[in-house]
Amino acid sequence: MVLECAVDGHLRNYLENHILAWHDKINLAYQLASAVLCLHDEGIIHCDLHSNNILVNQRKVKIADFGLSKRIEESNESLNIIGVIPYLDPIMFNNLFLRSGLNDSVYSLDEKSDVYSVGVLLWEIYSGQPPFHGKSYDKELALQILDGLREAHIPNTPVDYLHLYSKCWDGDPYKRPHIGEVVQVLKGMISEKEDDNDNIEYKLIDEDLLGFPYSDLLNLPDPGFLDLHVPNDFIVDLKISDKISMIIMSFINITNEGKTRDQRRPVLKNCLLTYNVTLEEFNEWLNNNSTIDIVDPNHLFFLGYLNYSGIDTTLNSDDAFKYFKKASSYQHPAAQYYLGICYEYGIGTKEKKSNAFYWYRQAAHNGHAIAQYYIGNYFQFGVDKQYNKAFKNYQLSANGGFSFGLNMLGYCYSKGIGTFVDKSTAFNLYFKAANMDNCTAQYNVAVCFYEGIGTDEDIEKAIEWYKKSASNGYDRARIKLAGLSLLESEEKEIETKQKIIQHWNLNYGLFLDGSSIQPSKKPVLDENGNLDISICVLIFQSLKSLIKLIL
Repeated sequence: MVLECAVDGHLRNYLENHILAWHDKINLAYQLASAVLCLHDEGIIHCDLHSNNILVNQRKVKIADFGLSKRIEESNESLNIIGVIPYLDPIMFNNLFLRSGLNDSVYSLDEKSDVYSVGVLLWEIYSGQPPFHGKSYDKELALQILDGLREAHIPNTPVDYLHLYSKCWDGDPYKRPHIGEVVQVLKGMISEKEDDNDNIEYKLIDEDLLGFPYSDLLNLPDPGFLDLHVPNDFIVDLKISDKISMIIMSFINITNEGKTRDQRRPVLKNCLLTYNVTLEEFNEWLNNNSTIDIVDPNHLFFLGYLNYSGIDTTLNSDDAFKYFKKASSYQHPAAQYYLGICYEYGIGTKEKKSNAFYWYRQAAHNGHAIAQYYIGNYFQFGVDKQYNKAFKNYQLSANGGFSFGLNMLGYCYSKGIGTFVDKSTAFNLYFKAANMDNCTAQYNVAVCFYEGIGTDEDIEKAIEWYKKSASNGYDRARIKLAGLSLLESEEKEIETKQKIIQHWNLNYGLFLDGSSIQPSKKPVLDENGNLDISICVLIFQSLKSLIKLIL
């Protein structure tokens, strides 16, 4: 295999310098798996796949460094362990510890060893972080991996993708899929993505992101409940600890979307039902795992959030802060976001705005959609106005599934903030956010229908969306509906008076001198039978004067 000049460097460097959309990640993963399949088709196993020997050249993946590569039929020979521990098949640690007297079984490497490495790399591509970032790659870590330790799942990971890399890094090589199966599954995910007509394409953002806290956006309402598309056979095969992990993942996804506390409670119960976990089993797990010594950042964040919000536990600000801080050290974006909240408002710690700013920025850099939305607001409304950066951060937030990010991205297109004016795109973005139950976006959709902005004018649809927005608590929609109702009442009143006049073919009389009515021979209806509005105005004015006289 010929090594080409890689403009973008190795994969580790590429992931550090780019914030990738899902379609970019899945394409990288597919290319990587396909390259490994080519090796295996030639009877070669690599044995040392990691993100520092995979090159990226104009978004094309190339595999380098074949120092450990062996023909499959030669792989029974003992190999020196070279490379980075988190990527290596744990059976290599068995062989290492055999020499240390800790084990009594020798294992040989095969294609499934590369599949294990691919699983770790799939996780790294999605997370953007090296595995076990911040931990020493030493014998202790190797032993933990051998005992089953794996990286924590990243919030918002598509279930099929998560299920795939979890199979790849299974400790039992016989349970790992063939690399050809990995390629086919990834190819299927790409096809599904291309068929999604609602998908919005976003460009890569190479520059560092900045963050800024906004206290009025801490508890934003957002979309409807999570729809958990998890195969039943997959659920049955899971242990209780694995089920709890999946529940935590689902709950974190909901938290990242910006649901209010009241919305999150039924979501948790829905997750328990979906994964066939009773409340007793869940509480037992909490009692057995409520310790700061946990190494899974998702579990740490979840425990922090339970103490922060009081969902099925007692509010404990001090414990919430401790769990958030520990999870943040593992680069957990949601934990970093809530740690910023703790510092901003003195929850479980002393109030310190500079620390809050730092952790909001870290959360945004690690892909937290709400934090990215705050950044967009900072650059649009703050002292340091930079509309291009505001637009780009709204893009990232929208791509992360945050409905307020979608709504503000639509606003940018509507007003030409950081981009060109495109009313049609603005309407489509509003509409997508509105279907996520965002009351502000629902109001904007109503305005678009009412005034024909970016779509055809449709008063009935406008009223329908005003009602949806109002029912979700948006005051401007309620005021608008009240105005429309008043207008409708006035129109009905005029219509009723017109029917009376037309039915009786009345003439009009003017109450001119303040004491008597001066009759007229002139009919109110014109020669075509239509109401003469100019005369009716005089009639109604006279009626008002008559009423005053009577009273």
